[in-house]
Amino acid sequence: MRITDELPAVQIAPAVLPMARPIDRALRILTRTADHGKLWLGIAAVGALTGKRTRRASIRGIATLGAASFVSTRSKGASATVMA
Repeated sequence: MRITDELPAVQIAPAVLPMARPIDRALRILTRTADHGKLWLGIAAVGALTGKRTRRASIRGIATLGAASFVSTRSKGASATVMA
């Protein structure tokens, strides 16, 4: 029997705590916010309000996010067409 085939000790088994910690909750919210580029759009909106240089960078970031979303959506449709 190899070492990796052995069962873990009883003291190691409970790896998940039944209660979520505040940092876990915060990271879960942050992760959901990052879905579909919402986090980056929010950061760009704040940057657009702060000054001329950050406004330009925010517009470029939003345009890049839109282009990346467009390309990824188109590539998903193209791969489905080729696969069929």
